[in-house]
Amino acid sequence: MYAMRPLSCSISSSSTRPSKPPSRVTSFISIRFETCFAFIALVSVSPGGAQMAPPPAIFNAFTVPRPTRSGDPELRASGAFPCAFICTNSNFPAKSTARRPHDSRRHQRFATTPASGACTPARDLTMQDDLSRTAVLVVTDPQLSGQLQTVMEELDFRTRVIDGAEGPGAVAELAPAVVAVSCEDQMAFVHRLLDEDHLDEVTEVLLIGDSEQQQIALQDWLAQGRAFFLARPLDLGYVRQLLLDIRSDIDRSSSTPADRNQLDAVLDQFGLLRGSSSAMRKVYRLLRKVAPMDTSVLVCGESGTGKELVAESVHATSSRSDGPFLAVNCGAIPSELVESELFGHEKGSFSGAVSSHKGFFERASGGTLFLDEITEMPLDIQVKLLRVLETGRYRRVGGERDLASNVRIVAATNRSPEQAVSSGVLREDLYFRVARFVLRLPALRERGDDIVGLAKVFLAELNEANGTDFSMSADAETCLRQHAWPGNVRELKSAVEQAYLIADQVITPEELPDFTAMELDVDAGDYLRVSVGSSLDETERRLIFATLEAVDGSKPDAAEALGISLKTLYNRLNRYEQEAQG
Repeated sequence: MYAMRPLSCSISSSSTRPSKPPSRVTSFISIRFETCFAFIALVSVSPGGAQMAPPPAIFNAFTVPRPTRSGDPELRASGAFPCAFICTNSNFPAKSTARRPHDSRRHQRFATTPASGACTPARDLTMQDDLSRTAVLVVTDPQLSGQLQTVMEELDFRTRVIDGAEGPGAVAELAPAVVAVSCEDQMAFVHRLLDEDHLDEVTEVLLIGDSEQQQIALQDWLAQGRAFFLARPLDLGYVRQLLLDIRSDIDRSSSTPADRNQLDAVLDQFGLLRGSSSAMRKVYRLLRKVAPMDTSVLVCGESGTGKELVAESVHATSSRSDGPFLAVNCGAIPSELVESELFGHEKGSFSGAVSSHKGFFERASGGTLFLDEITEMPLDIQVKLLRVLETGRYRRVGGERDLASNVRIVAATNRSPEQAVSSGVLREDLYFRVARFVLRLPALRERGDDIVGLAKVFLAELNEANGTDFSMSADAETCLRQHAWPGNVRELKSAVEQAYLIADQVITPEELPDFTAMELDVDAGDYLRVSVGSSLDETERRLIFATLEAVDGSKPDAAEALGISLKTLYNRLNRYEQEAQG
């Protein structure tokens, strides 16, 4: 049986273990001090009464009052971050002592030295410390635990150690910002944690594994954006950036409007994407989850929201970043040439095939292939694409041997993929294969102050390119905020460039396009009001984007409504994109 006895000790910057170390660690003893903190000693007596050497690592943690299931609003408003560590050190006996109420005591934390596993006192935590940054760690490896704890404490997260045997409910009671779990022997815990929905929506889960099989076993949760997967050995730089993002989100949620304005003065960035709105920060968090994985991604969003930038950012932050990135617009290639363009062809395989040709799959080998407007791909080619994704092999047109596919697929559409499936323009089996991870990009009108922030970024780029120092008036910023931006970021960039060309040092509302003259009036019958003096090119451009908006992004329907060929529509859209890119 296990017996507990108090230890005589003192708290100082050089505190050490008692001169006579206790036997095998089995249970917690809390010694209360008048100074509002306590020292946790873990002691026991072995069944035979003999003294045993202490374990290589002892995980102690500062304990905070238990918040409610959704977290104490007052604590979250204070600006601190919860991070709890769940510990399943193999030195702990199977018969852990029962948990005691945490809100009646304070503990001094001990940091584990990765090299030796020895315990050294961490800095004192007082009631003045932030209480909303809590982290939970379920880790069996003391070196891994030490690495994570060091990074978290450097970023002012409060670490909380819990025995994994206590189960996910113990984590839920803390309402932490972060939960980190090592998956080597904790898969049952992970299943319970995620399947039984123990966590708040804002809690981020870090699943740590050392094998591809573990990542595959977690695929369903990872594809839903329920957790991050961190491969061992850990990339501590990546972990630090991830925790910085989480901390920044908590700062924003608890800040005043004035504070948020200051935080948004410089736009956040992920890869080629910019923006500090909550909608974009959610996108960044999802991208950080999916980028390290090799799974296919489907990006959904309106025209001009930046779907290709998402694909390039995924590629740049993935293990394939040293490989090629190729983009193909599935609707812009004539139907009779799609197969040849995707998979290549052999010399003489059809009329005009005067030489062999490598397709996109072959040229993108080792990298990422971006299939834009996948819903515009002919159905017979969708069948062949599905086979490639399922088997990992393809054959050139006219070829006699199979080639191995080694590309990551990122697909995109400006239509609702569910509607595309129901209308028969996208095969359901291909959708499920491509949409292992679905990312929905917000429209610019949903991004708040990102509108003005992006406009300033575009203006700064023009200033740098031309050696000027133009600025934007407050009235112009107000006009930008009030516009609905049916063309999204592409339209915003075009508007800033137009204003820059005709402005005199300061951009005012007079230099901006006349937004009120040409806006889609859905309630009045989907028409455009065009002011006298508008150029034909600008009127045509707005009419095309308004029509695409009215038909849910379907290019064939838009071309039919406009009375032009699909090829003409794509030529117009490509020209607008080139103009927006300068």
